[in-house]
Parts: sequence; C-alpha cells; structure tokens
Amino acid sequence: MNFKKPDHEAAMAKAQLAQIARNAMAVYKMINEGDELDGWISSYITEANDHMNSVHEKMAYDQAAADAVETGPRSYEESAQYQVKSGLCEQWLQKKYQGR
Repeated sequence: MNFKKPDHEAAMAKAQLAQIARNAMAVYKMINEGDELDGWISSYITEANDHMNSVHEKMAYDQAAADAVETGPRSYEESAQYQVKSGLCEQWLQKKYQGR
C-alpha cells in the first residue's frame, strides 16, 4: 500500500514531459540530415537523452518490481530479461545506424 500524501509532483512532471516532447519534436524537425550542430547543442541533446533514459529505467524497474509482488517472481524475472534484451537490441541498432 502507498501511504504517501498526494502532492502536485506527478501533475508537474506530466506537464514538463509534455513540454519536453513538444520541444523535442520541434527540434527534430529543425535538424536535417548532414546539418552541422554546435558542440554544445549536441552535448545538451545527449545529456537530456541520458537523463530521460535514467528516469525511464528507474520507473520501469519500480513498476516491474511492483508487478512481481502481484504476479510472482517468475513473471518478474521474465520481464527483467525482456527489458535487458530490448535495451541491448536498441543499443545495437543505434550503433549500427549511427554513421548513416
């Protein structure tokens, strides 16, 4: 059970995530193949991506752990294996197509 008092953090986070998504899509549309970006721009994009990946991984892990309590440890183990495999596949694809 969750005995934490409700606060406005979730609503704020969702509003900020919506803004991040809008900004990301706008910037994505501004960048054309072959464009040269300032180093600080590339760095900021990389840093933002790293931060969002960290948040996603933490929240996905917490959700999988909570689901394991409800469905049992075997289901949790299979879910964790799937997440690891998916992550590795995504990294491999990014590296494979990075130079294109």
